[in-house]
Amino acid sequence: MITWMQRHRKYLVITIWISTIAFIGAGFVGWGQYSYGDKSGAVAKVGDVSITSRELQKTYAQLFNRYSQIFQGQFDEEQAKKLGLDKQALQQLVNQALLVNLANSYNLEATDKEVASVLQSQQAFTENGVFSKELYQKVLKQNRLTPVDYEADIRRALLIQKLFALFPATANSVEKTAFETALGIADKFEYKVLDGAMVNIDTSDAALKAFWESHKNDYMTPQAFKIAYITQEAVDAGAGDEELQAYYDAHKYDFVGPDGKIMAFENAKSAVTAAVNDKATNKEALKTYIAFKKEKLDEGAKIVETTVREGDGSFSAETMQAIATADAASPYLKPKKEHGAYVVIKRLETIAPMPKSFEAAKADLLAAYTSQMRGQKLMELAQSSLTSFRGTTTEGYLKRDATAGVEGLNEQETQALLASLFRSGKAENMAQLSSGKIVLYRIVDQKIDPASAPNETEAVAQVKETLLSQSLIADLAERYETQIFLKGFGQ
Repeated sequence: MITWMQRHRKYLVITIWISTIAFIGAGFVGWGQYSYGDKSGAVAKVGDVSITSRELQKTYAQLFNRYSQIFQGQFDEEQAKKLGLDKQALQQLVNQALLVNLANSYNLEATDKEVASVLQSQQAFTENGVFSKELYQKVLKQNRLTPVDYEADIRRALLIQKLFALFPATANSVEKTAFETALGIADKFEYKVLDGAMVNIDTSDAALKAFWESHKNDYMTPQAFKIAYITQEAVDAGAGDEELQAYYDAHKYDFVGPDGKIMAFENAKSAVTAAVNDKATNKEALKTYIAFKKEKLDEGAKIVETTVREGDGSFSAETMQAIATADAASPYLKPKKEHGAYVVIKRLETIAPMPKSFEAAKADLLAAYTSQMRGQKLMELAQSSLTSFRGTTTEGYLKRDATAGVEGLNEQETQALLASLFRSGKAENMAQLSSGKIVLYRIVDQKIDPASAPNETEAVAQVKETLLSQSLIADLAERYETQIFLKGFGQ
């Protein structure tokens, strides 16, 4: 899947930035620190439009969450680096800025009334079907946004929408006929599905050790840290009803029931009490942090020394990241809530990763070795069988959007095979599937059935919109100067 994403990311970026209105709840995912070369704090400038650090961080988070949904949650920072997600985010903003420059040159604008209309249509800000200014400000604050920034994003999105409205993509009769023909092509083909069960792999220690010797640096111990920490005991604030009511009034949007509605004070009272006690505990933890930092802890303070490793579950990923970024000059961390309690941590020492022994790496090594060797041997089998294989012929003619009709493949695998078959241009070829299977195929007949083709008008419009977007961006990139102020991003 990651390979497919890398191959098609140019088009993915286009489709993503065309849906321009910002969304709430993306979360913020960072990728490190960069040096800024512009005094205004801009990370880039395109023509007369500046791109801010906030916009880049938000766009990166949106892209990260979009890919995470595509990968069904199996997407992390390592994969983000492979895809160059930070550069994709910046390029998306550069493309938007190019369009805004053009919109400005046409004197297009998004009015306050239009921005207000968009806000009132977003359910995240409505309470009982009515837009709530208080809820709006609360939700933005939770997402580390300000009304000024959020409304600026909406204004820019509306501006770009108005710009594209000047270039409507319509389908003429020739284009519709061409698509009707292309989308109506159907093939009958002979095929053979090859899978890992058809090849034998030598998994002896001798074979594994040979693989391990050349891949030692791929199997390192996790980075570890020696730390000292103090756990803050829970505090009972002893709050009365008046104090609890005041806290509830100030934070009522934090107390939502299963039905999504704000709970009445009486129903939320136990949760309000817990929140007030938590606030008091955090306050005491801050006092402990200051005393720890100044080496003025009480004699009875219990300091625990231990070694923690990335991924061992001792602390959350956020806390581990904070420990990793601490240094000798600032080794103390402000209170972190871990496993229901606040802890104050001091980093004492960093233990660098080192190659695992063969025995320690063996379990992980076996999976990687088996996967690589199975893929290699399966490819050798496919190459040697391609011209002479005898397989099964499809009962009917399959179009590129079919999801069934190939025995031994599920819907996704069938779609991947047909995508490869219709792209190939060869009557006889093979398709490598992400599941590890390889399908040999040979086209035996072909027909065109334009009458059952999908909506060609919509298909033409989508392709023309994509081509227009690509051409317009390329033209504007020549017209407006782009300056990048981030090291490592280039021009």
